[in-house]
Amino acid sequence: MSSEYNPKSNVRFGSVNLSTYNAFAIYCNIFDRPERDVEVVSVPGRNGDLIFDNGRYKNLDRVYTIQVTGVANAQNLITALSKTLGYQELSDDYDTTVYYMARLKSRPRIAQFVGNAVLITVTFDRKPQRWLTSGKTTPITGTYIGTLPTGAGSGTKGVMKLTVNNTTEETLLPRIYVPGGQPATTYGFDLYQLDVDMSTPNKSLFTNQKLVYGVTKKYMNYADARAYVEIDSEERTTKHGTAGFVGEGINRFPTLPPGNSYLYFVFFPFNNQSSTTNWANLKTPKLYARWWTI
Repeated sequence: MSSEYNPKSNVRFGSVNLSTYNAFAIYCNIFDRPERDVEVVSVPGRNGDLIFDNGRYKNLDRVYTIQVTGVANAQNLITALSKTLGYQELSDDYDTTVYYMARLKSRPRIAQFVGNAVLITVTFDRKPQRWLTSGKTTPITGTYIGTLPTGAGSGTKGVMKLTVNNTTEETLLPRIYVPGGQPATTYGFDLYQLDVDMSTPNKSLFTNQKLVYGVTKKYMNYADARAYVEIDSEERTTKHGTAGFVGEGINRFPTLPPGNSYLYFVFFPFNNQSSTTNWANLKTPKLYARWWTI
């Protein structure tokens, strides 16, 4: 946040941008922080209350006072905001280093209307996190560390390692993007999350039950960029391109606890038979850590 407060700010909520409506915010409750979710129990005959921490923070309001020039602009802005559904990304110029996930809590309220100037109060119900913009736009990439035998035929599997150092005190829920257009004969990948830092692949470590995500029969090869896979642990969803998708399986969405996490992407060839795949040309997966703070 800037060291000096600027009362004028643009606000962006989903596809709604105040600047489109000749509007800007002149107030926001920027100092509010979320409340910890705890239960307080009073026990008769005992001094002091018992505190039970539910391990989470509560949602809170983010309130803007918005000045709009033009009655039609004000009407159109209210309509656009009112059409939004569910959580949307919310950002403003009061602090350009963070963004929020929020929903419109109630219909925007006209606070003042004088001539051609309209003041509107808009209240959002936002999740407690303040996500750092850098965690959404700056990916952590992987390193190719070698091959493993497929266990069938004469083919091999290519392994890429991705290391994340989570220096915060909170567990992160990342978004992972694995690009398509991988080396010829690439068919899919398995994703393992281990507490071991390997410089070269060790097959025995991939036979345990620490498989995080397995994708099978996903034709990712050649120059088809559509054959991507995206894993979103925050939304608990997966996306994929249009090329050759057959099936997928998730055992657990990846999470990033405090400290180092090691993710290993084990790419495999079509029918585990190919001996010609040039795994050294693998395109690296990209992990967006979603760093956040309160």
